[in-house]
Amino acid sequence: MFNAIPILKPVAPSITFTDRLVLHGTKRRAELLTYGGGHTDSDSILYFPDDKVLFSADLVVIDNHPWMGAGQPEEWLTILDRMAMLDFHTVVPRHDPAGRQGAEHLEPVRRYITEVLNAVQNLKDQGIDSAEAANLDHLEFTSGSEPAGFLGKNISALLSQTKAAQSV
Repeated sequence: MFNAIPILKPVAPSITFTDRLVLHGTKRRAELLTYGGGHTDSDSILYFPDDKVLFSADLVVIDNHPWMGAGQPEEWLTILDRMAMLDFHTVVPRHDPAGRQGAEHLEPVRRYITEVLNAVQNLKDQGIDSAEAANLDHLEFTSGSEPAGFLGKNISALLSQTKAAQSV
């Protein structure tokens, strides 16, 4: 497989979509959906409505900390709300095992993002900068089990984004 890498050539996509693309197969229908940028600026999900399966990419994590430094956490919360309106029983995140509780798996991610945003605001109010925040893994959160260091990195990244936005 690695031998083929030198001959691969990048090709621009021939099919794109703005909000929704429905694909009809012989046995099922699939919907590619985007509700904007949350985890990144170009999040997309794959939804099989007849099978009630949602492939959430990095928008949903199970028993883990999501990386929040490259997206828009406030928008991410809105995206999770819109995803919760879909009728699904199984969610398949990118890095974690598939979950069987459907929309219930969205709530811990929502809670985590909200708690991190609140922590960032509290630290900002206390005058703590992003360098100091990178070491703050002792904060108590109700969700997440990523190894130590990731929570501080999320808080530090969001504090840096806040500082960058204020200096513009």
